[in-house]
Amino acid sequence: MNRWFISDTHFSHINIIRYTGRPFQSVNEMDERLIENWNELVESQDMVFFLGDFGLGTTDFLSCLCARLHGNKICIRGNHDGSPAKMYKIGFTLVLESAFIKIGRHQVELVHIPSQPAPPHFQLHGHVHEKRPNKFINRQLNLSVEVWDYKPVSERTLVIPNIRNNVGFGYVSSATNFSSSLVPCHAGNGHSFQTKNLCSFLAKPNVISDIWY
Repeated sequence: MNRWFISDTHFSHINIIRYTGRPFQSVNEMDERLIENWNELVESQDMVFFLGDFGLGTTDFLSCLCARLHGNKICIRGNHDGSPAKMYKIGFTLVLESAFIKIGRHQVELVHIPSQPAPPHFQLHGHVHEKRPNKFINRQLNLSVEVWDYKPVSERTLVIPNIRNNVGFGYVSSATNFSSSLVPCHAGNGHSFQTKNLCSFLAKPNVISDIWY
């Protein structure tokens, strides 16, 4: 199982094409390219951390769209997303406001809007679209699709180049086991939850949990 990160797809949001200079002539072209790019990389058993702002439209429309995307999808809710209940109905396995996961030797925070000022730990975020490059700035990394060629970003892609720049998450070899955890955090209803086995969690999607895998 591989882990992927992506943010700010804004499916079917026509104005986002103009706002951020996306290279598409229509929302249909944009949506289909985003889906194609996603599924070319992500396998059905993979985990995808989505860092907010999924798309515009009815719950039924977005549910059909989400069902076309490979992987087990965890949503860090963005400012353009609906309620946690809506995001579950759309098809996300888990909906959170923020979370920490372990990458290499570091606990890394997942959020939609980057903290200002920057926190003392590593932070993956979206929200800023093309306004920040795809490199670490003050321990923060922008995962918006505009700066990653409209594709999900693998964990290995995040780790290895930044090690060379001495700002990465820790040493990674080809034999590294990317076992890691999603530590307790606030879920969409404002509560914190205790550790559950991932398989049990996936069988009971209403149980928000610490995830170990």
